[in-house]
Amino acid sequence: MTELTKLLYIGGVNAAERGAIGTHTAGMLRALNQSCLVELEAVFLGFARPVFAPSRTIYFGAGRPRRALGKIVLLIRYAFFIRALLLRKQFDYVYIRFDPFHALALRLILPTVRFVVEYNDVVMDQIRFVLEQGGWSRLGRLIRRSGAYSLGVRLSERLLFSPPNHVIAVTDRLLEYCRAVCPRLAGQVVLNATDAFLLSEQLSEPEQPDTLRLGHIGTLTYWDGLEELVRAVAALKVRAPHKRVCVRIVGEGALRPSLERLVAELDLASEIEMHPATDAVSARMELATVDVVPLLKTIEGYGLSPIKFYEALGMGCTVLVSDIEHMNSIPKWVGSVVSFPLQIDEISNELERLWGDRVEIRKRKTEIAEYAKQSHSWNARVGDLLQALATARTIG
Repeated sequence: MTELTKLLYIGGVNAAERGAIGTHTAGMLRALNQSCLVELEAVFLGFARPVFAPSRTIYFGAGRPRRALGKIVLLIRYAFFIRALLLRKQFDYVYIRFDPFHALALRLILPTVRFVVEYNDVVMDQIRFVLEQGGWSRLGRLIRRSGAYSLGVRLSERLLFSPPNHVIAVTDRLLEYCRAVCPRLAGQVVLNATDAFLLSEQLSEPEQPDTLRLGHIGTLTYWDGLEELVRAVAALKVRAPHKRVCVRIVGEGALRPSLERLVAELDLASEIEMHPATDAVSARMELATVDVVPLLKTIEGYGLSPIKFYEALGMGCTVLVSDIEHMNSIPKWVGSVVSFPLQIDEISNELERLWGDRVEIRKRKTEIAEYAKQSHSWNARVGDLLQALATARTIG
């Protein structure tokens, strides 16, 4: 009989994040909770409750701090709270999402604990990006530009990446980055995934069968290529006005005002529909009616494994993606790949091709959803992780 892996999941200050349908936290927790190979418990900050939490969950009752010093004090108190929990019960692993100061506090206060460290982004790259956008106060920017700050982040990475901890990264090149920080690293790639799958009763005939239906459901940011998509739709409208496409954009975000201006400027009110953000159930219903989901990323970074990509496949949608590692590995019958950096004419030509293939695209929805269920479910991802952890425990 296989021995259960006893796992304590520790939520950070951002555990309450919301996605169009799901989030990494909720997906991992649901799959871990459903697995017969793990005994799962969790602890979260009272103000950062996730979309899903297992039945055995404890909340640390504290308000969200308003200042940096308050956050540091809170994370230290939280770490000691978790230390008290671990003195009462033993776990094989403690699962955390990497946050440089939360992780560092836990590592220093829990020096003998074996962590599973989830690493989703290169922290200092994200910090530099926000600095370029003018984020934080003047003092906050000064602190984050200092050598001491970057040194603290790198120290935290080295301590958390060191064996016997186990690092999981969401792309191959993120794992390479982690190995560059700690050559002795024990880890694996665990791509993002989905637990949203198309149901047969959600299939329906389109109201306008001659229109190719595209959809973007989620936060509106410049790196999703929405401006390039709108310009490509405009080019197709000029070149072949009878080959109609309709793009439903559902969500809020920093890009929305400029996107609305662009739609008005290009006279695309009948082709581009702008709608406010919606809840997870409604988001599934939206995706069920979509033919093609465009994920035209404008930044490449360390490869991409976006949850929206897997959710689109899970709901049976054909995808139109940038030529970026992981997204570009789709089978040809599941979607198409355009150049990175993006080229408006190429996207427009691909939209025209997809319009011509719209009948077959609709016939493939069930097949695409089944492909995603077999290849890109959170249950499959968690199974790979638990197998690696069990092997590491046996060797250790």
